[in-house]
Amino acid sequence: MASAALQFGLKKIIHLLLPPSCIQCHAPALEEVALCHQCWDKLHFAQSSCCKQCGIHLSTRGDMPLLCGSCIAKAPAFDAARAALVFNDEARRMVHAYKYYDKLHYLPVFSRWMQHAGAALIENADLIIPVPLSRRRLLWRKYNQAALLAQKIAKATDKTYAPLLLKRIRHTQPQVGLTQKARRKNIKGAFQVPEKYKTQIAGKNIVLIDDVVTTAETVNECARILKAAGAERVNVLSLARVMGEDQ
Repeated sequence: MASAALQFGLKKIIHLLLPPSCIQCHAPALEEVALCHQCWDKLHFAQSSCCKQCGIHLSTRGDMPLLCGSCIAKAPAFDAARAALVFNDEARRMVHAYKYYDKLHYLPVFSRWMQHAGAALIENADLIIPVPLSRRRLLWRKYNQAALLAQKIAKATDKTYAPLLLKRIRHTQPQVGLTQKARRKNIKGAFQVPEKYKTQIAGKNIVLIDDVVTTAETVNECARILKAAGAERVNVLSLARVMGEDQ
């Protein structure tokens, strides 16, 4: 009891001397969300009214889980997908700061949001696997932003982090600006489960982690490869998801 009271008192003193600041604009922030009121209000968190499989927002609300038209027409290779944020302008600024400008102090906050959004997916997961980068892109960026998120989430939820089980075997051009058909062609055959790891995949429930899902072609190809290697289920959890016409 005394130790807990001491820690609480020290925390109060630290906050008085060094009050929490917004990770985005550095204004005074609420500690529990690490954002100021203005930046918080600009974010849109993914809503519960979404396609039960791909996670895209649905305007229809109801008690029964629904499928979007795309999943009805052709089910994706993954079993379910969820995202923490809608990829609006504010989310784009934050994700790009983390992804391209080494703002790694965003990582604890992003991973907490993802854990909340994907709690149901993580609960029964055997393995947490990030979408891998090509060697060329990894050298350029210095780190795999999806892998850092996956590692943080796995540690916080006591799940197995398994970054080596899925490998990118072909460098691809960036998906940004490509049509959905071109994205599908671009990413086809880019991933592989190494033969020596297939026994670790077989029968497992996998959560695949990515930073941003746009048309879902990349995560769909990853899921297809993991399923072909024997995975029982592949669910996708991303920090942000492009919704609606931005796809």
